[in-house]
Amino acid sequence: SIGIGMKASLLTLQWAVLAERPSYNDLMTAFEDFNGPGNNLSTSEMMDLLNADCSEPTCLNTAKRDAVFEESFRELHRRSAEEWKNRFYIVFEGEEGQDAGGLLREWYVIISREIFNPNYVLFSPAADGVTYQPNPFSNINTNHLDYFKFVGRIIGKAVCDGQLMDAHFTRSFYKHLL
Repeated sequence: SIGIGMKASLLTLQWAVLAERPSYNDLMTAFEDFNGPGNNLSTSEMMDLLNADCSEPTCLNTAKRDAVFEESFRELHRRSAEEWKNRFYIVFEGEEGQDAGGLLREWYVIISREIFNPNYVLFSPAADGVTYQPNPFSNINTNHLDYFKFVGRIIGKAVCDGQLMDAHFTRSFYKHLL
């Protein structure tokens, strides 16, 4: 569990219009799962988690590189919060190699690009064409709520693992997360 949540003080009148969109609320609820009852971590607990030597890595077998998002979702979306705290061990099907950090880093790069895949209808480009915001039509995708929760967990896991993600959200969206 990671403390990514929306602070009420940031929700001003100008953001209230955005909050009325069901898909936006669904995404924020998914992010708040990390900071929900029983999931709050103190600063010392967060540092312990970041410095932990995970003795039982969570193995993530990815069938194909071109299906990383779907395969990762299938493997991880039903895992408990405790299992998400473990180190992920990535294995790409048909490829030899042991994950000493490079495959995990590559997995984060691939999945961060797939998060913004227009076929999932989760995020849409903002007016600047560089940043992304929650797509108001995400409910077209029947799994959009589960996908938003999964994306929130992936971003939280990346923060805990100290991994960079190629994810550029709008400033207003970041304000809601903080």
